[in-house]
Amino acid sequence: MVTILLTTETTMSSFFTYIISVLILSTVAAETSVKIDTDSDQCWVMHRMPKAGSTTTYSILEPWVETRDMTLHHIPTYSQAGGKYNQDGNYDIVSSFLAPALMSTGLGSQCKWFTMFRHPAPRLVSAYLYCKTMVTDLICGKEELDFNTITFKEFAKFWSNFALRQFVLALVDSKEILESPSVKEMAEGIYVLHMVPVYAREMFEKDTNGLENTNGLENIHDIGMLKYLQPAMNILDTYEAVGIMENFDDSMKLFDAALDMPGMAWDKGNTKMYNTVHLDSENEHEELLHFAFTDPEIRQYMWLDLVLYDYAKSLFHEGMYDFNLREEEEDK
Repeated sequence: MVTILLTTETTMSSFFTYIISVLILSTVAAETSVKIDTDSDQCWVMHRMPKAGSTTTYSILEPWVETRDMTLHHIPTYSQAGGKYNQDGNYDIVSSFLAPALMSTGLGSQCKWFTMFRHPAPRLVSAYLYCKTMVTDLICGKEELDFNTITFKEFAKFWSNFALRQFVLALVDSKEILESPSVKEMAEGIYVLHMVPVYAREMFEKDTNGLENTNGLENIHDIGMLKYLQPAMNILDTYEAVGIMENFDDSMKLFDAALDMPGMAWDKGNTKMYNTVHLDSENEHEELLHFAFTDPEIRQYMWLDLVLYDYAKSLFHEGMYDFNLREEEEDK
């Protein structure tokens, strides 16, 4: 059972109406949930998450691929993930921020899927500091934001619930998002992830059109994405391994035990970049991190990702238990 705590002011009547709406939306979304068959051990899909240790994880994976007769494919565009990928050939390993879009077409269903999560607060801080110096990276949303003047709160609102956005790509047909009036041609590449909340808001407004009273649901940030939360958890259940960046070393042990990659030694990989890639200003980092954890408005922008992260962490602990792996102290 998942408990969601709201920091916005609501009456008791509105609260109960809201809970009922959550159940209705989750039930409707569950009908579009995707089941992934992971019986095959011949291929793997690395679902990368920006600013969640994906670069370090990828750097450990790449040398292993190079020593074997394998092909590693990084999906560069959403259209490839959503439909054109099957025209490009067969790959032993796919590694992409857009990997979930494969699920909407059934591609990769015989592979073992894995990913790495990070707590939304430090992930947001890391993304903000990174994007201020790497504004050309599409994950930063340079088409929408001015990084000369943007505040941390403004960035938090724009980058909100970024983890859940990726799973929406598995639950919505690619053509549906690409043809959405607000998305248009900007949906190509990773930038499509910035358009997911826009699309979800359009769908929410369509679903509630004509209702006399929505009890203020429309004022809740990213309310349109709520119906994808439970299906996203269902998808995570199908992953062979879910790592946690705060437990990076233990996650490498879990990958070794769960993914069954012949000759691969995740826990012996070079993880130095984990602490050195995109070094943040220490003082600014600490100030923003405290702000991200304590400010009610910032937490409202992460509310769905906070729930998803907690669920991912439970799957990580479950995996460690299933493989009889001893957990070390959590990284700080």
